[in-house]
Amino acid sequence: MRRIAAFMVLIGLMTVPMVMAQEETTEHEPGKGAIKGLVVNLQGMPVPKVTIEFSIDSGASLTVETNETGEFFLENVPPGEYSVKVSKQGYKTFKDRLNVEPDVLTTYKVTIVTEAEAKEVRGGETWKQAQEAFKKGNFTEAETLFQKVTEMDPNYGNAFFNLGITQARLGKCEEALQNLQRAYQLHYEPKGRTLLTYYFAEATCYEKLGQLEKAEEPYKKLVEIAPQQFTLLLGNLYLKMKAYDKARETFEQFLRLSPKAPEAPQVRKVLQRLKEIEKNEGRR
Repeated sequence: MRRIAAFMVLIGLMTVPMVMAQEETTEHEPGKGAIKGLVVNLQGMPVPKVTIEFSIDSGASLTVETNETGEFFLENVPPGEYSVKVSKQGYKTFKDRLNVEPDVLTTYKVTIVTEAEAKEVRGGETWKQAQEAFKKGNFTEAETLFQKVTEMDPNYGNAFFNLGITQARLGKCEEALQNLQRAYQLHYEPKGRTLLTYYFAEATCYEKLGQLEKAEEPYKKLVEIAPQQFTLLLGNLYLKMKAYDKARETFEQFLRLSPKAPEAPQVRKVLQRLKEIEKNEGRR
């Protein structure tokens, strides 16, 4: 956990109370944020003349270029969640998400890789070994290898996603959720059965951590995609949450979908009990 947390700080962001850089003369506008950034390569050396674009759904768009020491500074940035695009010729375009808070200086450090470095890692032997270990069910080995890939290419959203899924299989739910979130920040978008894998990992991890309210949304997404497979799990979650009305509705939906399922007799018993609970509560 400590190694992953430290790594996420390296490539991610930190927020601290607003402190104006001494060399900046622009007066801070209350309610606005600021971004102080640094772009480095895999060797940790600063990269000058990198273009960073920040855009937000409201239409605000800001562009800045790093100086000779790889640094940049933006003052009076409207608060909100920004899509970030970091680009320089010869380097792999880096996409990220960054939340800017009002009256807060956000320190943002990015590691970019060259096109050649990205190509080598993303088709390299370590990546192949990690995938093979996962397929064989060797999740501890797969975790180590996927972690190595993220260290070799900190912009590889797919690697963070696979690392998170692997850690979910190992029951390392806090680490799994961190890495799945990092994959999202890097604009990795799972599709097809991979999307099912993502929602299932997220739902079960929130449930294991006791964060039942957060587990509800991914379970509902699973039901939308594959109702016969996941409706029962959503109903069981509602039972844990003591949301008995939602549990009853969900179990009734399950019986409509799968009236002859092996679990159906037990679900009918649970439904009867839920109706008794609702009846007793109605008398109070």
